[in-house]
Amino acid sequence: MEEHSKYSISVDGIEQKMEKTEVPNQPKQNLLARASGFFVNSIERSATRRAERRKKEEIMKIDSYSPSEQDDGSRWVIPKGTQKKTRLCDYCSTYNEGESNYCSSCGSSIN
Repeated sequence: MEEHSKYSISVDGIEQKMEKTEVPNQPKQNLLARASGFFVNSIERSATRRAERRKKEEIMKIDSYSPSEQDDGSRWVIPKGTQKKTRLCDYCSTYNEGESNYCSSCGSSIN
C-alpha cells in the first residue's frame, strides 16, 4: 500500500517539495527608465575602474625604489636635502653649478 505525500525522495536522498513557486511579475520599465539605468550602471562601472586604477598607481608610486633602511649604512646613499642642481656643459661635458651661465672649466656659455 503506497502513501501519497506532497514530498518526494530523490535519488540522492534529499526530500524536495513538489510545489510550483511563481516568480512575482516585475513591472516592465519604459524605454526611458531602461536607458537611464543603463547609463547610470555604465558610469558607475567607469568610476569604479578609474578609482581602482588610481589605487594601483598610488601603490606603484609607493613601491617604486626609494632608499630603504638597509641602504642607510651604504657609502653610496646621498642624504636627502644635500643634493645640488647641476648643469652639463655641452662643449666639454663638465658639470657646473645649477645657477651658473658659463662653464667653470672651459668658459663656454651653458644653455
